[in-house]
Amino acid sequence: MRKIVLDDLRRVTHFARQKERLFAEYINQKKRVELRQEINTVQKELDTMRRRNTELTALFKQLYEDNVL
Repeated sequence: MRKIVLDDLRRVTHFARQKERLFAEYINQKKRVELRQEINTVQKELDTMRRRNTELTALFKQLYEDNVL
């Protein structure tokens, strides 16, 4: 197992040294995809929280009005 990981690491570092620009573009593209996924996840959470806030605001308003009556 150790030899496999070491060989793979050597292969990747050799590629990175030989083709720095291509390797950098690959890493940047991968990071962009990961960031896009994270942004989408956070946006969904934000949308959910906003909907819940609207629901809670309506509930508090109804409770207030019921208590006033």
